[in-house]
This record gives sequence, C-alpha cells and structure tokens, in this order.
Amino acid sequence: MKSTNKFANNNIKFDGGQLALPNYLEAELEQYCLDLESCFFGVRIDDLRRLAYEIAEANGFDREKKIAG
Repeated sequence: MKSTNKFANNNIKFDGGQLALPNYLEAELEQYCLDLESCFFGVRIDDLRRLAYEIAEANGFDREKKIAG
C-alpha cells in the first residue's frame, strides 16, 4: 500500500471536523434530548442535527446546509 496514509503511519488520530458547539452547549443539548426521552418523545437524528445547527447558528456559526454533522 506504499504507506501513503499519513493518519495511519504517523499515529495521528483523526477526530473529524472542527466542533461547532462549546462543551456547555453540547451538554445542554444532551440534557434536552434526555428530558424529551423521559417524556417518551423520541428524537430522530435529522431533528437532532437541525436543532444542533439552530443552536450553533444562534451562537454565530453559519453553514450552507443548515444541518449539523
């Protein structure tokens, strides 16, 4: 395989893209989802991603897709 994958060869861990939400907002979103679940309201992944985008946008983060990854 000619050793062209620098992530595998140099033991560099790839954690994905840059985080859009600070830890405190992520924790708040997590608690909101848990509260919804305790009331027997499920949250679909696409709804969760849209909500995460709306939170990020309200805090100065803007993307074209209007959905978080």
